[in-house]
Amino acid sequence: MDEPDTTPVKVTNEREAKRQALVQALIDGEQSGPSEYFDAEAFLREMRDTLG
Repeated sequence: MDEPDTTPVKVTNEREAKRQALVQALIDGEQSGPSEYFDAEAFLREMRDTLG
């Protein structure tokens, strides 16, 4: 069990790790290029036709 005086440090470190992961995900998304149109209905039709 963690000692009470180390728990806030652990929570802070976990939050910082999550924040850094979020920031990196946003950077990766921005660098992936422009978004493309996605036709969900066409995708579902294709999946139904392919998979039955």
